[in-house]
Amino acid sequence: MGTEIGNDGIIAIAWCVGIALIGYVWSKRSFNRDSTTPVAATATK
Repeated sequence: MGTEIGNDGIIAIAWCVGIALIGYVWSKRSFNRDSTTPVAATATK
């Protein structure tokens, strides 16, 4: 405690941004699927 964080703060922010970006892309792909295709059919592809 009480020491400098150095590059660790930048690395932590980069990880957060990366995880948020992956979650955003994943959710966009999930909700923009063709809704006429049954879920069971997409799981077997």
